[in-house]
Amino acid sequence: MKIVTQLKRFIRFLFVSDTTQKNQFEDAKDVLAEQELYSSLSFQFIIILSAASLISSLGLMSDSTVTIVGAMLIAPLMKPIMSLSYGINTGDTFLKIRSVFTLIIGIGITLVISFLSEQILDLHVLTNEMMVRTKPNLFDLGVAVAAGISAAIAMTRKSVSDSLPGVAIAVAIVPPLCVSGISLSMGEMSAFFGSLLLFLINLFAITISAVLVFTFSGYGSAKHNLIPIPLLFIILILLAYPLRESITIIKDDDLVQDTVEGFLKKNYPDTVSIHPGDLNQTSVIEESDHVFVFLELKAEKGALSEIQLNYIHNELEKKLERPVNLKIQFLLTEEIFKYSHKLENETRPIYGNDDNIPRK
Repeated sequence: MKIVTQLKRFIRFLFVSDTTQKNQFEDAKDVLAEQELYSSLSFQFIIILSAASLISSLGLMSDSTVTIVGAMLIAPLMKPIMSLSYGINTGDTFLKIRSVFTLIIGIGITLVISFLSEQILDLHVLTNEMMVRTKPNLFDLGVAVAAGISAAIAMTRKSVSDSLPGVAIAVAIVPPLCVSGISLSMGEMSAFFGSLLLFLINLFAITISAVLVFTFSGYGSAKHNLIPIPLLFIILILLAYPLRESITIIKDDDLVQDTVEGFLKKNYPDTVSIHPGDLNQTSVIEESDHVFVFLELKAEKGALSEIQLNYIHNELEKKLERPVNLKIQFLLTEEIFKYSHKLENETRPIYGNDDNIPRK
């Protein structure tokens, strides 16, 4: 018992000392008042969320990361999620109902605005920023859990309240919803369900982690969570089940990239027809009895000999420990230049990612 007591004192010392506890933690009445405000469906909430949804949709469709980050900063959808978590922990039925209502309206607003934005612009292809939000993985689940913990801590402790904008950027509630609306408008149902799954995983993971933080911080009572927490966990597990293979795919993709780049670095210098910088993309598809590996190389036809192809294939099978079907696509067959302006040393200018690597 003495060891347990000392351990509790040590943990308490790490997070907040006895002399500063009252200054560090928000008063329960203040937190409740704040959560009641967060749960309300106000005109301001609708306007800001509409603006954030429009900004996010335009950023996604223009493939602009900076624009999407701007939308994350102003999107208020995290607030009713946190008030819902607080209501669950305190057993406040009115707060829970109002939070759910505000959240549903907010989700509807976001979907409608993103849907209409795509209808007006009439796009036909998903951008890279959209695609990355259609294939959730377990890393996204981990980010959502950490974000929920951080948001709850920031709302109950004065000293870290300034970290909320960072939490909003990390978890990105609105962009996946916008991808769902845009995908639905484009008829891309696979992307619609993938991005919606990402949003739901974020929603339930944030809610659960925030409830636990509120409980351990002394707001509410654990007895109110005897049914909600297990239920939320079951829903989250069901949602996360399709992501179980994502870690294997990520690890295998990293292994493939490391193997191919290692081969290229060993066999080719930087000034010949192919080098490590020419590995444009790797893709790994896990099958029940083998692995399909697809590589894109920015190189001319015939840059790899049959012997070299066999070597890469054998190395991949050795490291992946499974049969490998390997496909390599050469993206670059010829470059043609007609520059009117040259540099003072008569060499051609380099623009952004444009490289100046001689090719055979």
